[in-house]
Amino acid sequence: MTEGKKIQYNDQSTDKTFKDEWIHIHKNELKKLNEFENISSVLKETLNRLKVEFIEYQERAKREKETTKKFALEGFLRDLFPLLDTLDNTIAVFDDPKIQEGILMVKKEIIKVLENHGVREIKTTGEKFDPKLHEAIELVSDPKAEADSIVAELKKGYTYNDRVLRPAIVKVCKKN
Repeated sequence: MTEGKKIQYNDQSTDKTFKDEWIHIHKNELKKLNEFENISSVLKETLNRLKVEFIEYQERAKREKETTKKFALEGFLRDLFPLLDTLDNTIAVFDDPKIQEGILMVKKEIIKVLENHGVREIKTTGEKFDPKLHEAIELVSDPKAEADSIVAELKKGYTYNDRVLRPAIVKVCKKN
């Protein structure tokens, strides 16, 4: 039995081979460990980059959702503007003040609802012409009005959340 005895190798060639093999094994293990550390480093960098990209994606998606929600009603609102024009034209047709008053009350209620949802009428008469808000269809001479000021509104314009949905159709005083 060899339980209590140590086996000694006196052969130097065996000793050298063992040391060389041990060094070779450890060098390979160190090389593999360095490769794993490099892979780990690359994976950490990739993970961090993906985290940042995902956070940016979430923020962009949130902004897009808010914008879509904010302006989702635009088409519907544009379809309502001819209705308001018709109410204006109808008021002018009737001579009976009670009928005019009733139509005006309906129009005011519709405008109130639209204003509660962010729709605003564009100011015109007496205002300076702004091509972003107004569409001039005629230049007129008016000695009482300033140049480039609006002298008449032919069709109301509207904005929704500060975006022009329909420019106001106006007459503008030309420069003298």
